[in-house]
Amino acid sequence: ERNVIRQYPKKYHQQEQNLQERNQENDKRKRSKNDVSQRIKRSKSLRDLLDIQFNFMNKLQPSHISAYWNKAKQFLRNERQIINKNPRIFCPLIRKTITFIEELNNRSLAMTAHGIAKISSQTRLHVDQTFWKTLEEKALKTKTFEAQEISNILWAFAKKNQKATKLFDSMVPKIISNIDEFHPQAMANIVWSYAKIGHQSPELFEAISKMAINKLNTFDSQNIANMVWAYATLDHESPDLFEAVSVTTVNKLHTFNSQAMTNTVW
Repeated sequence: ERNVIRQYPKKYHQQEQNLQERNQENDKRKRSKNDVSQRIKRSKSLRDLLDIQFNFMNKLQPSHISAYWNKAKQFLRNERQIINKNPRIFCPLIRKTITFIEELNNRSLAMTAHGIAKISSQTRLHVDQTFWKTLEEKALKTKTFEAQEISNILWAFAKKNQKATKLFDSMVPKIISNIDEFHPQAMANIVWSYAKIGHQSPELFEAISKMAINKLNTFDSQNIANMVWAYATLDHESPDLFEAVSVTTVNKLHTFNSQAMTNTVW
């Protein structure tokens, strides 16, 4: 009994020490995470982001990935030549992104897909096919998505001509069951995406047609042009939609640029 009394304070002290060490380690991780987050946020060029990739790769967490790609696409206008001269310059980050995909929440997944698709469609950025395969597998396992998340993911696959048949089929019931949640741009992007890869979905196009007719006054010229182009491309007849579009287009004719006008009359 005396031995137990003498040993207990020592055991308690060890537990205290272990707890302090864990807390210190957690604080260290939080500081490291916040440090990388701030570096991404403060980046003013692709070179700043590349510095993070090369010097802080081991500190990158899943929560950083979508912020990184979203930030990178903001610098394309003035710095795309950096990627065009070396298309594989972001390969380390692409590989890191692939390993993190399973841990990304829906919003981060959609933002990451959109960012990589936009960058690689405007530059020569090399994206391993494994990225698209892993992204599709993750999306197929996800039961629910917000409207904007669906729009971004489908747009990303279509923009890069990735014919993910199972993914596009699986999104149809998700879209139709929540059709009221989709704003004009999301609806236009969705039908554009299906048409871009030649994926027929009469049920989906019919549902979006009925909803769009009641909201056409909120569509801008680009939304209208994309909608009309998609229905025409897939030869999906929707007389009521096209009639409504003709009326709306006349009323908004002054807002159409030459490209939007060409797509609409086509």
